[in-house]
Amino acid sequence: MINEIPIVMKRIQYIFLISFVCIKIQSNAQLYVGSESMVQISSNATIGITGDLYSNGKIYNTGIITLSGNFDNQNECISTGSLILNGNDQSFYHKNVDISNLTINGGGIKTINSNVSIFTKLDLSNGYVRPLQGTKIIIKKDASITLGSTDSYVDGMLYFEGKGTHYYPIGKSKLFSPVEFQNIEGNDSLILGMELINPADVDMIAHKSTKLLIKSRYYKSDVAVGTFTQGQLALPYFDTDEFLLDLKIGVTQSLNPEGPYYMLKNIPDAQSKINETGISYIVSQKPATLKYFAIGNYVNADMSMLYIPNALSQFAPDDKDRSIRVFGDVFEKEGFSFSISNQWGNLIYKTSSLEEMKEKGWDGTNSRTGRREITGQYHFTMKAKTLDGDEYENAGSIYIID
Repeated sequence: MINEIPIVMKRIQYIFLISFVCIKIQSNAQLYVGSESMVQISSNATIGITGDLYSNGKIYNTGIITLSGNFDNQNECISTGSLILNGNDQSFYHKNVDISNLTINGGGIKTINSNVSIFTKLDLSNGYVRPLQGTKIIIKKDASITLGSTDSYVDGMLYFEGKGTHYYPIGKSKLFSPVEFQNIEGNDSLILGMELINPADVDMIAHKSTKLLIKSRYYKSDVAVGTFTQGQLALPYFDTDEFLLDLKIGVTQSLNPEGPYYMLKNIPDAQSKINETGISYIVSQKPATLKYFAIGNYVNADMSMLYIPNALSQFAPDDKDRSIRVFGDVFEKEGFSFSISNQWGNLIYKTSSLEEMKEKGWDGTNSRTGRREITGQYHFTMKAKTLDGDEYENAGSIYIID
């Protein structure tokens, strides 16, 4: 049987809580642990505090502490048990030490005033976790975190220790917008954080590889420790996002919050833990390597439409066979080049005009001499950028067969 022992004292010196004892502080009571005091909660014990908990002494918790007020630990607190914050609007100071299990309940905002590392589980049930600027919430290796919801998420930067795949239940301004970093590469000491910035606090611009950028929000990463190399990034999107319906949705990245945001595209039918929340999402096709991320539209260049003939003849009955052209609307106009060399490696034709190669092409004339080249084998090189921003290079042989 569990006994309920009300405590109305605001200052105690020594309290030992043994197994199967549940101590509950009366409504509005506070628990103060003096500098020479110690509180020990055994593994089968629960202590419920309806007021604040202030400790300048020592707390050893292998059981459960439920707290409706503020938590202020100024000394030693070893917690391999559970701490449940079930009040409305609470502050939490844990003197930068680890905690095993932390449960967020009771609604409101839980303001985190010191660094805290979770080494077993962070349970987001009801309430928003808001770390002060510069304060770090770190989910340690092998620790877990619940899905979160519109009622409970981390409103600020959330960090994970280690490589692999990490799910970040983050949000801001009543928008729950979880993200997932998959297949993270870096060194063994890596601690990588993610935060939602909503609404966006800068004027965002798109790179030309991004046809439309959602500018209402963006995501910020931070490397607290170690080195981050790359990873696939899963981002959510919502019905309120005003996309171009005839274009694909992709992840974008930028070195700066303002942009430009480069398109990383998406992997069709890729899986993410975000799916368990019921929110739509996309996973980047190209690896995320920069610091800021957003979503947008892109044109998917269909490279199967690209065709470059390998032969021409001035006597061909079809005009299209009298020159070498580039067929298929898959390239940007900027950054295009097409050149042809003869059997001895001498340059005989070069253009930077995509339109020229689409409409007219090379008809066998040496641009330097103005004369038509003889029957034989020639070599071409082409460089271009696809409509979805990829660099493209090609080289091969073409033949004059007059």
